[in-house]
Amino acid sequence: GWRYVLGLMIILFAWLIVGSGASVLVAFALGGQADPSGLGLVEYYLFVMASFLCFFVGILIAVALVHRRHPQTLITARKRIDWHRVGHGFVAWFVPYCLIGGLGQYLLYPDTFSFTSSLITFALFVPLALVLTAIQTTTEELFFRGYIVQGASLIWSNRVFLAIVPAVIFTLPHLLNPEARAGGWLTIFSNYFFVPGLVWT
Repeated sequence: GWRYVLGLMIILFAWLIVGSGASVLVAFALGGQADPSGLGLVEYYLFVMASFLCFFVGILIAVALVHRRHPQTLITARKRIDWHRVGHGFVAWFVPYCLIGGLGQYLLYPDTFSFTSSLITFALFVPLALVLTAIQTTTEELFFRGYIVQGASLIWSNRVFLAIVPAVIFTLPHLLNPEARAGGWLTIFSNYFFVPGLVWT
């Protein structure tokens, strides 16, 4: 139990304190000031993603040094990761998400999309987005659906409990997102609590 408390403190410090400092450094390096509001789209994306690199490192430190375990144990209890299952889960989620979330939104709310002809911005952004978004999503999964679930299992191994705990904890930091503030409680429930929190767990 104490290892999870200590590990959680290390992870939160790396994410919220060190990560915030890293984001400020990125804002200074790219925009000359700590305020990210003057940054362009790609620069602002880097500003946001900087904290996730620190978050990821914090998880690795907590698992490897405090728990003395391999980080893979956050993903599976097997000797190896079953990439077939990972691919199956990706397709099972990504295809309907693109059809409903992407195509559906475009057909129902076309004014929410904007297109640009800047090939330089596109060419710069795509490789960054593929690498950094993968780090961001992996980090969130390792923490919320790995570390938090395993820590909560020390309290109670009930599967419903183990689905609800990370769902609530996952929802809390996302309440600050602009779409959560604009969309109200239904957006918060469906986008953060129900789908990622309960279904993914």
